Amino acid sequence: MSTSNQPSPEDRTLHRQWFVACLAGELRSRPFSRTVLGTPIVLFRGQGKIVALLDRCPHRNVPLSAGKVIGDCVQCPYHGWQFDSTGACVHRPGVIDAAPQPIAVTEFPVVEQGGQVWINLDPGATHSPPSRPWHADPAFGHFHWIDSVEATFADAIENLLDGTHTPFVHSGLVRSASQQQRFSAIVRVKPDYVEAEYLNEGKQSGWISQLFERDRAASYGRFVPPCVAELEYTSQRGTEFVLNAHFTPESPTRLRVYSTVSLRKTLVPMFLKRLLVTPLFRRVLNQDRHILEQQQANIHRFGQAEYTSWDADLLRGFIDHWLRTGILPVMDEERRVEFEL
Repeated sequence: MSTSNQPSPEDRTLHRQWFVACLAGELRSRPFSRTVLGTPIVLFRGQGKIVALLDRCPHRNVPLSAGKVIGDCVQCPYHGWQFDSTGACVHRPGVIDAAPQPIAVTEFPVVEQGGQVWINLDPGATHSPPSRPWHADPAFGHFHWIDSVEATFADAIENLLDGTHTPFVHSGLVRSASQQQRFSAIVRVKPDYVEAEYLNEGKQSGWISQLFERDRAASYGRFVPPCVAELEYTSQRGTEFVLNAHFTPESPTRLRVYSTVSLRKTLVPMFLKRLLVTPLFRRVLNQDRHILEQQQANIHRFGQAEYTSWDADLLRGFIDHWLRTGILPVMDEERRVEFEL
């Protein structure tokens, strides 16, 4: 994202997209503050629906998120002005027979989907947020994580989908450099996403795969525009595990990450699976955060970023192309890459 006054192509693309603002369960009886693409937002649940407004009272610039919900309105904590679900000011206490004024704050499109609240900063948005099939599949149980990271949008998404860093950043947990495996990756573009399918890999050498996986049939890494990095692991009976990480840019170099883990239901209760899985995956996420923040700090130290890509960087070019143009590039045929990791 650009930090100059003129929006970059990446800025223009992102400002037309849907992002996760919060989990639906986070919206309770009080207004809720979030920042999306540098824009402060207040969210609240009125009597009829979830509302997202610009988080600034037009009277004296006080954050509406510091106020309270009155029926279907949010009330400013400074002078009690109330704004309804369209952003219109419907009540100004104080003066009797005051001159009418068309006062309003900007309202943003908002959708509740898959246990998450999605927002679009384009008031005229007509398309819908991305939806993944496992979120509504009764064969899967789900749980959520919320995290944040200092990184650019493209660097953070690439990190989750990149397999070649795992023997070094996640040594012993995901892969081990001392126990290399040979496998193939096939890259293909679908109408709504781009994916890398990993074949002939079997179980990875790290503890996570050894402890929790059946014999692996295939795995997938996908970039699902605008903001989803998806990992899917399959066995002979089908999908076993899916991680959907939804990246919401708060600023050019800070993202909030809403992760949904989907696990095939078995006789083991979901709460026990979560108890077993969480410590290891938290460790992996913390390692990723650390390397991303080292990357960002070094870019800042040098004053600019310089990238060199090669055959193993399977999906970064597609992410960058989508950021510049808002569309995924067309591939005439699938691309196959052989790995030893």
